[in-house]
Amino acid sequence: MHSLNFSRAAFCLAAVILPAGSAHAEGVEAGADALAGIAADDRPLGNGDDRFSGGFLPSVQFDPGSFVVQVDGMLFEHRKDTSYGGALHAGLRTGDRGFVGAYGSISTLRSLGGLETYRIGGEFSQTWNDFTLAAVAGHEHTERAVQYVTTTATDDVYAVYGRGGHFFAFADLKYQPSDKFRLSVGYRYTGDVHAAAAGVGVGLSHNASIIAEGRLGQHDYKAGFIGLRILFGGADGEPSKLLDNRLIEDLFSESNTRRILLDPLPPPPPTGGCGSCGGYCD
Repeated sequence: MHSLNFSRAAFCLAAVILPAGSAHAEGVEAGADALAGIAADDRPLGNGDDRFSGGFLPSVQFDPGSFVVQVDGMLFEHRKDTSYGGALHAGLRTGDRGFVGAYGSISTLRSLGGLETYRIGGEFSQTWNDFTLAAVAGHEHTERAVQYVTTTATDDVYAVYGRGGHFFAFADLKYQPSDKFRLSVGYRYTGDVHAAAAGVGVGLSHNASIIAEGRLGQHDYKAGFIGLRILFGGADGEPSKLLDNRLIEDLFSESNTRRILLDPLPPPPPTGGCGSCGGYCD
């Protein structure tokens, strides 16, 4: 257990150090969010008594000209379960503050031998003065798994996770009048569940800010996080051009698909003998 925790800590440290080092190259910008909070995720997966969720979301963007590539990462401890993944953004810079392109991601939740979520879709981002509209939408696949929950007088009860291909969408409207303050409201749809999103950032310096995020949605798609955002590279005095790291939503995608399956128990054996209620005669 100690070696596993050490490996995760080393990964998290590298997730911050590597973006910082790569951001010294021209046309490269990087950042990392460190978040911790609570999640109202009442699934049987993980530990039902521990609502803590926390981890790292690093990103590195390569923008040599009009074509942009960004790589995201995610490592979280979510309710005593581990989730990790990566994402790729690739597309064209439209004007000075716009982007249109493709998005793909894969993440793994370690429960039940590893449940994976895949996404592929299109992405759009555009800034007008102090406002930014950013959205990604497309096809999502959550891996299927079945977990035994309990047995009642009449049924075995199972929790079923995962769905085949279905639609997903994330969108945010952000207001940032300066590098000292940022406010956002948004919408999330993943695992066939809707949620509202909100966030706020208070700048400590041009490259660091305190951030808070929340989710309030259907079923158990509810969470609150607070943490630190650090940025590296980019033009001095200009807002960051990093695209949003959306992998935090993967913490909820599998559990959002949960539904209950009742498997009826076999009828009890006859107890009244031949001809009695429920009995059989040769």
